[in-house]
Amino acid sequence: MRQYIYESETTLPGWDKKRTKRPTSFMMLTKFMGMMIIKIGTKRVLSKALSSDQKEYLLALKLNFDIFVNVDKT
Repeated sequence: MRQYIYESETTLPGWDKKRTKRPTSFMMLTKFMGMMIIKIGTKRVLSKALSSDQKEYLLALKLNFDIFVNVDKT
């Protein structure tokens, strides 16, 4: 994440709705707490849409937004 911040010259959401150039893994964990994935048959859906903070962290980690619902079965 910090490499992404350095290369893109940006910040990520931090504590108290402030932006940070030094995100921690715990900070990221708190952004994803409470996320629920519902599985109905073979289909997976999020119980609610990703927040803008969650999307920013996934972008920094170079992960697709659908990573939680499209599971590779190989």
